[in-house]
Amino acid sequence: MFENKKFIAGALGAVLALAAVSFVGAQNSGALNLTATCTSSVSENVITWMAAVNGGTAPYAYLWSGDASGTSSTAVSTHSATGTFQAMVTVSDAATSTATSTCSATVVSIPTGGDEDDDDEEVRLPAAKPPQLVINPSGNFLARGMKVISVGTSSFVGKVWGTTWTVNVERFPEFYLRGGHNAGAVSLSELLRPGDEVGVSGEVGDAEGIVNGRVVRNYSILKLRSVFKIRKADDDDDE
Repeated sequence: MFENKKFIAGALGAVLALAAVSFVGAQNSGALNLTATCTSSVSENVITWMAAVNGGTAPYAYLWSGDASGTSSTAVSTHSATGTFQAMVTVSDAATSTATSTCSATVVSIPTGGDEDDDDEEVRLPAAKPPQLVINPSGNFLARGMKVISVGTSSFVGKVWGTTWTVNVERFPEFYLRGGHNAGAVSLSELLRPGDEVGVSGEVGDAEGIVNGRVVRNYSILKLRSVFKIRKADDDDDE
């Protein structure tokens, strides 16, 4: 009878030990389950998609779908329009387990391209004033909608109503920009470019076609070119 009790106790201990091993094995099996996580990073119109893996058995294989494509842990997509985009990554391991994860990213701006300081990229504001030319008997001169033809150091040449005028500015006239902004003490090259629409007030000079300008207003820009490039409003210079 005593020996039977020892046998039963030994058998019970073996069963308990086997159960303990099975329990630990189940825990380890759970900890090794393959999981994947997808994240994204946005720089202007470029999205970088990234996959992170936990568990499973290396090596891993990646497959991107949706708005991303590729077979590595990182994928890059470039977009020509703003909006929210979504990608899914499927990860497989050496034990033939698979895991998937999805993530999204939002593009809020598209780069315009080109060099902001390149004159060829600059586009002027649309016309602000219809052409006007007034010269009274006392010699006062007023022109609006004059188109700049060329710009010198102390004068520029413009055309309005079919007539061409050389405007001298060596007597320190007032310079203004569209919207009434005073341009301050600036050079003509900062204020004017050929094709700009300007307004001029002053007096006619002693020679034909000469104007001594008191006020010059550039209707084509809001701020000086050396400080700020305006956005495109109209690509027609109306020349």
